[in-house]
Amino acid sequence: MFGSRSSYDSDDFNSRKTQNIAAIATGLIFVVLGVPIWWNTTKVYRATLPFTEIAELNQDAGLKVGVNVDIVVASECDFVAVKSKLDDYFGNSGGSVSAKPVFVKYNVTYSQKGADMGLEGEVPGTIRVAVNCGDFDDFKINVETNREISAQIGRKTENFDEFGKILVKVLKQGVVGEEMLEEVVANIRKEGGSGRKDEELMKMVPPSSEFEVIFTLLCPDAEKMTWDVERAISEHITPILEELKPIFHFHISSQVLYSTKLRVRPKIMKNSTTNEVKYHYLQGNQLSNIINSIESRLGSHLSTFPTLNFVLYLTDNSNNPLFIQKGDGLLSKSNNFLLPRWGGMTVYNPQGGAREVDLDSVMPTFLTNLRTLVGLRNNHPNFDERVSFNPPTWPGITGWETDYLLRLRSVENVATSINTLGSLEKLLHQIDNIIINDDVADSVFQSVAAIVEAKQTISTGNLTTAMSSSCDAFISSQSAFFHPSLLELLYFPEDQKFAIYVPLFLPISLPVMVSLVFVYKRYKNKDSCDKAKVE
Repeated sequence: MFGSRSSYDSDDFNSRKTQNIAAIATGLIFVVLGVPIWWNTTKVYRATLPFTEIAELNQDAGLKVGVNVDIVVASECDFVAVKSKLDDYFGNSGGSVSAKPVFVKYNVTYSQKGADMGLEGEVPGTIRVAVNCGDFDDFKINVETNREISAQIGRKTENFDEFGKILVKVLKQGVVGEEMLEEVVANIRKEGGSGRKDEELMKMVPPSSEFEVIFTLLCPDAEKMTWDVERAISEHITPILEELKPIFHFHISSQVLYSTKLRVRPKIMKNSTTNEVKYHYLQGNQLSNIINSIESRLGSHLSTFPTLNFVLYLTDNSNNPLFIQKGDGLLSKSNNFLLPRWGGMTVYNPQGGAREVDLDSVMPTFLTNLRTLVGLRNNHPNFDERVSFNPPTWPGITGWETDYLLRLRSVENVATSINTLGSLEKLLHQIDNIIINDDVADSVFQSVAAIVEAKQTISTGNLTTAMSSSCDAFISSQSAFFHPSLLELLYFPEDQKFAIYVPLFLPISLPVMVSLVFVYKRYKNKDSCDKAKVE
């Protein structure tokens, strides 16, 4: 009987001992193996990024822009007097780098030559100023269609002061565009610019390496009108697009849409005596409704690139002739209106019996729209009655305007890239569980390197290289910021983790925790009993 009781106690002891060992083993496996495996398989991968370099780029308040100016003074002029006066006004352009969003540094060189001047061929990125002296009543300054400014002044020294002041002003504000450079950077940084260039900025297309250009003919009636759009584009538009290739890449297409009527009712102007209809007209507040009514049919949404639309609307018979009324009540001579960052639309009134559109009268207007959209002025500031600008001829853009765009867009790309990387840095610091994969890291490193190179080349006036580097910086920064892997966890709240992990780990952890508590209590009681026996 006693032997049976002893055997039962021994079996019970062994059973409990086995349970304790199993509980301890389960807990150890859970803690030693389970937790590390779970941690390593669920942790967020975050590649190393150059946060220090990004912070330094954002703290560098001023962007230095170098402009190379080559001034050639005729031998008949007082070389010392001309140089001294121009140096004074170029020196007054200064200001510290930190005080302005853009600091323009003019690298001015002087030389003196004979009456024929003998100027060599133009150099991209360099502005040539040819100063002639003679028996003139007053000075004159003319901005040529290439990269040269021709000036003539009288031999009297007192003329140099006003001449130097206006010449440098034309160079800074008209040719280089200092105010626009500052306004673009201030607008990107949300610093609030002067407001003087807001209207021009609103019309400019946003930064992008490629654009879709769509020419559309809208025929409200089913009657077929022909238009030789390929020839017109080749003659009027392609030449300027070729000049803009270092800055933009355009994809050109055309289409004809039939039975497309305007969903607005034009106003009617009647003869005051006979009460006959003279013409129909559209007011400014109706133009946006016209765009809204045709937008869905233009197909501009089919491309991922920004689209520039140039629409030619053929007036139907019931509204012919149809004109656009300007804000001052006068009729538009071009019968065209521009929608900022969208494109332009021209209303075309077919003459009786005409079966072909006269695109030679329409394309110059679309060319003007295109110049405005890419950031060029069609009307230059009125600096002085003695200052003139030669209008652009073929290919529709001057040499100094090309340099102006290269300079403006390079600065815009660099400022946009720095701002994008700064926003990305803040985002990644705010959201700890967001993934940073190697593709994002590579794009960020490429963007930082391209920004550094672009800033260096901009400061030296190497516009072609600066444009190429700034485009690389812009594309890489946009690729990193809008990478799909970043967007996946951007709106993933932290409390969602509890909804996922609690149902998974609670059933597993509860038995293990109960067993471990039981083992702890048992060994604690055993220690107490052993101490009592010793005493």
